Amino acid sequence: MATKTSLVLIASLVLNAALIGVTGGRLLNQPEPKPSQQFARYGPPSDVVMAAWAQLPEPDRIELRKQMREEWALMKSDRERLHEGGRAVHEAALLEPFDETRLRNQLIVFQQREQMMQRR
Repeated sequence: MATKTSLVLIASLVLNAALIGVTGGRLLNQPEPKPSQQFARYGPPSDVVMAAWAQLPEPDRIELRKQMREEWALMKSDRERLHEGGRAVHEAALLEPFDETRLRNQLIVFQQREQMMQRR
């Protein structure tokens, strides 16, 4: 006959296995993000961009490269602020004791800065 401790351990093992199964099932059955959602967040996939770039005449590519370099230089302060925002989110996440409101606020600031850069 099993001891009381053995029964508790077996019950715990069964409960843990059930929880792992439920959690794993939920993770595996999550729907793929819709392409429109991915496009809105990340823009077109790189293969689409490369195909469009290849179709441009060389003078247009040269002009676009020049404009993109200029824009990249102009966005330096924005990129630095985005980097600082990411650091603030990281620090808020590691803060002891954990402050959910601070983390949420830092994340909102980071997301706003990211969206602003994406619009540019």
